[in-house]
Amino acid sequence: MNYSDGVINKNAVSDQIVAYIEERIIKGELKSGDKLPSERVFAETLGVSRIPLREALRSLSQLGLVETKHGQGTFIRDANNSFLTGKLATYMYSSDTSVFEILQFRQILESECAKLAATLATEEELEEIKYYRIKAEDAEASIRNGDYDEFSSMDIKFHTAIVKASHNQLFLNLFNAIHKTLRIQQIWSLSESHEIYDYIDFHRQITEAIENRDPEQAYNCSRDHIISVGNLMMKSYKKDQE
Repeated sequence: MNYSDGVINKNAVSDQIVAYIEERIIKGELKSGDKLPSERVFAETLGVSRIPLREALRSLSQLGLVETKHGQGTFIRDANNSFLTGKLATYMYSSDTSVFEILQFRQILESECAKLAATLATEEELEEIKYYRIKAEDAEASIRNGDYDEFSSMDIKFHTAIVKASHNQLFLNLFNAIHKTLRIQQIWSLSESHEIYDYIDFHRQITEAIENRDPEQAYNCSRDHIISVGNLMMKSYKKDQE
């Protein structure tokens, strides 16, 4: 990191230090448990003073990326997954990415995850998928009483269990970012729809396909489900924009 081209204010320096460390975490050059150099050595290595370095480390600590242990030093935390999820969700919120584009991406992602889960899911993971499918069905009564949060929560946990069973951490990060972005839209669409039984039926079909170790059927059922959900969300979104 070279600042010899001109004077950079203190805040800009600390921001660039944060970005530098974030980039190294994303690239895997810094991993959970790695110890950062001492403040003096680190400042000299980066070519900055200690003040912006301290500010950067405070910011990184607030992000959950580093932790300082008294008498031991500063270490990288096991937080890169939640960090990446947050960054992706922020990007989706702040960029020109449309709800339709996010739903398209969700369809591709979750269909592939269901296909992988049908091949890779352990017995324990299958039990988790079935458990949350049943919990989502049990939450149907709460919807009749106007409470959509419980079903939405169980629905997300059902889909999360499937994505976890794909055994791909990047897929899980992307999935979490998508659902952070779409959660409110999902609740709105549920509140305006009487098609909750479609959710439940699709959940059963997806679970059965994964349990039967049928990748193509799992893919097709998941794709059809996400298309159906996407149509409901788009209908709700367009109504909200009127």
